[in-house]
Amino acid sequence: IYIDPPYNTGNKDFKYNDSFVDKEDSFRHSKWLSFMAKRLKLAKNLLTEDGVIFISIDDNEQAQLKLLCDEIFNEKNFIANFIWKKRTTGGHDSKDVNTTHEYITCFCINSSIRGDILQLLDSGKEYPEFDPINNKSFKWDSLWTVSHGYTKNCDYPILAPDGTEVFPYMCHGKGVEVNGIARWFWSFETYQKNNKTLKISEVKNKWKVYKKVFSGKGTPIQSRISKNEIGGTSEGKSNLKELFNNNIVFENPKPVKLVQHFLNRKQKNLSF
Repeated sequence: IYIDPPYNTGNKDFKYNDSFVDKEDSFRHSKWLSFMAKRLKLAKNLLTEDGVIFISIDDNEQAQLKLLCDEIFNEKNFIANFIWKKRTTGGHDSKDVNTTHEYITCFCINSSIRGDILQLLDSGKEYPEFDPINNKSFKWDSLWTVSHGYTKNCDYPILAPDGTEVFPYMCHGKGVEVNGIARWFWSFETYQKNNKTLKISEVKNKWKVYKKVFSGKGTPIQSRISKNEIGGTSEGKSNLKELFNNNIVFENPKPVKLVQHFLNRKQKNLSF
């Protein structure tokens, strides 16, 4: 589920019980929470055991929303507050600080599937490949590295397609061989078990060895979503004009790519 509820800015953009709630209303936040609680409870009932919800919000109610979702969905099911940079410079609503971002609060319905959800949220830019055997997205990363001391068990030849024996110093660069500090990430025993998963490519007349790094393992996914990656508020308005014959039928539309970023992932066999 993805929802874009009223942000409760106090500028007559939030209506509760047939009346607008402004900044002077001492029950402004309470009314918004009452409004949201009913809808989030309904949303929870619609989610399956592998369900997840995304809620767009800004600073006006972000803190209150997080506490409300902790109560309804359970705080252990919190995934992240993703930060979406919606524009390059601040808008007319900015005063002391140019606010260029909003949040997408994310909760799952069941913490046992957290790992699967993180794989799905994985940015295609970070992990562009997909391994159908492991059912995970991945990226290629260098098998060679440099350590502070020589590691004999991580210094062995790997056979290239043309029969060349490739050592870690040959991948890293000149001078490392003399220092004796180049090594593979894997021990020889690990290499023997996983050598068929490696990629050996020729780069600038030198053989390079790469290993698979799967999503959800090692480097975590990023919580920040850039405007360049999925678009900003201007793209949202363009999308809306295309749908409604060049008319803006409501304010603050979200770009289609923002929703696609979360919902349109490669792992189609997972019901998300």
